[in-house]
Amino acid sequence: MSELEKRKPMVHDQVQACGKEIRPINQPIPQTLNPPLQRPPLSRDPYKTPLTPNPPEFKPTARITEDCLKVVNFGPEGWLWEEELKLFKHLIVIQEKQ
Repeated sequence: MSELEKRKPMVHDQVQACGKEIRPINQPIPQTLNPPLQRPPLSRDPYKTPLTPNPPEFKPTARITEDCLKVVNFGPEGWLWEEELKLFKHLIVIQEKQ
């Protein structure tokens, strides 16, 4: 026997008997297995504590720097107003604290 024949993997195929065949059954999935999606609880009541209409300028934190925000895609240039960009950056800083 050559070296190649020794390394050749052995494959054994066998046809499964009809009695052992697995057949799918069409039935609903139990709710415990796949529960319906729910909204996450809000950390604040948006009607009692609305967002500030004049967000502050972005100040880098320990975890969020200017370089990190350059990676974030806020849409094409000019798509958001400057105030909207400031609001998004303010929200990111607020969420980082929680």
